[in-house]
Amino acid sequence: MGSLTMRVGDLVTLSAKALKTVSLEEYREDVQAGKLIGMITKIDRRDRHGNFHRSHSKHRYYIQWIGRTHPRSRSYYHHHPSFFRDDLKYVQKA
Repeated sequence: MGSLTMRVGDLVTLSAKALKTVSLEEYREDVQAGKLIGMITKIDRRDRHGNFHRSHSKHRYYIQWIGRTHPRSRSYYHHHPSFFRDDLKYVQKA
């Protein structure tokens, strides 16, 4: 996985940057323990207004999380149950 371009099917967890946000900080222990893992199911390259973005940081990533407790969205407002690239990191292989 040398590329920084995430693809559908990649296994991810929350990044350190995401865990600094108020809406996601409650998942810190699960991420550190390796308990919060998800798979990218969709990548939307448009913003909420329908404009196309070339920048990976503006794409919205939809995640199917494994387990019962997981974040729905990067925001308290779940209008878009998605995450930005900076919110995610690849799961490390054991």
